[in-house]
Amino acid sequence: MQIPFTRASAGLVARATVAAGLLVTLVGSPASADPFGTWTSDTGPFADGVGHTYCWGSGFDAALQDNASAAMTNLDAQTEMFDSFQATCNVVTTDIYFFDANLPAGVRGSTRCVTWKTYGVVCDSFDIEIDPAEINVGSDDEADTTKTMCHEVGHSVGLSHLAPQTDCMISGEIPSTAAQWRTYNAHHVSHINDRY
Repeated sequence: MQIPFTRASAGLVARATVAAGLLVTLVGSPASADPFGTWTSDTGPFADGVGHTYCWGSGFDAALQDNASAAMTNLDAQTEMFDSFQATCNVVTTDIYFFDANLPAGVRGSTRCVTWKTYGVVCDSFDIEIDPAEINVGSDDEADTTKTMCHEVGHSVGLSHLAPQTDCMISGEIPSTAAQWRTYNAHHVSHINDRY
């Protein structure tokens, strides 16, 4: 799905964006194959390398920063990838900009490639948008928020929300507060480590 998007805000340097963006949403989808890095409505494209830098986009809620940092730390802990926080977003070196958003009903988060290295295959820079109003509807909102961050970061390295859904790549509310829903399963870790 194509969604026009601009980053017009003080303190952020405008980056060239590609009109065809990736929008991966947390809406239910049937469990079937497990594509990786295929850039579809269920799957993100590949990241541009093993290092994954991130920053807070303009207005990113301080209450969400811990959840986003936990998701990035999890990527470090579980895979051969590594993250690095950048206090100032940089159009050349920042891989993920985190934003709050008012997304369509039922959409908890989205991951969009805004700068392509190789169009449709490898993304240089992603925007991850989180909608707390869509997440904070159940009894385990804090765990759901961290799961959503983990999920969207997973899309930024090529993961899908298709089967196996036994980790943070599950769509929608988590079934329990067990740690498995805020981490990647062995299958997804293998995908990431084999690629990066």
